[in-house]
Amino acid sequence: MIDDLKKLIDSIRDFESWNTVKKIKFFLWYKEATSNRDNFSSSEINKCFELARLTKPSNTNSFINGLIKKRPPEVIKKRKGFYQLTGIQYDYFNDKFGKKASTLEVLKILKDLESKIPDQSDKVFFEEALRCYTVEAYRATVIMIWNMSYYHLEVYIFKNKLIEFNDQLPKTYPKAKVSSIKDFDDFSILKESELIQVAKSAGIITNDVYKILNQKLGRRNSAAHPSTIIISRLQTEEFIHDLITNVVLKYT
Repeated sequence: MIDDLKKLIDSIRDFESWNTVKKIKFFLWYKEATSNRDNFSSSEINKCFELARLTKPSNTNSFINGLIKKRPPEVIKKRKGFYQLTGIQYDYFNDKFGKKASTLEVLKILKDLESKIPDQSDKVFFEEALRCYTVEAYRATVIMIWNMSYYHLEVYIFKNKLIEFNDQLPKTYPKAKVSSIKDFDDFSILKESELIQVAKSAGIITNDVYKILNQKLGRRNSAAHPSTIIISRLQTEEFIHDLITNVVLKYT
């Protein structure tokens, strides 16, 4: 929690200029947005001040009681010593900072995935993809993750399954521009869809992985070519997680 909260605060340019009341409301929102509870004690709010390395209020309960007494109230007393933001106040902070909090949570998951990626070249692709994701360049993220995963599969085949691949290639595509892969760069002669099909037919990848790659290739094509299709954050996250767990981490 400490890293996520600090990163979120660091991303808010004017946070230091906020008064104590706004910070208390922010922490009430943050606690609810990142947990399975909806009401919190003043001591839990004070803990947020400590985690954020801020001076905690001399009397947090007094500030909270002031928010309860406002007309209209901005905080609700749920039970003795436990408080909750009103719906309007929660929506205000969620609209402003909910997306940032969610992005930081996903970035943490992606960073955990990065630590599991075995190949240094893959990590270079992945780090660039993360930079794209951080600035909400989702089309670019999709393209970079596809490049990483496809390159990873090429390396895996070249190092471990080249005999099987070369045996299957002329059977699946007798008129292909290349009849066998001798040098790594020969892969570039094949279409991506052709390599995936040969890998499946040769038993190098499973049918389920083939379906994932085929679907993600279509999504990559949509991202790479001018179109009105919108690629959302959630679609991008699913794209990243699916390819890394089912291709990059599976074929090593």
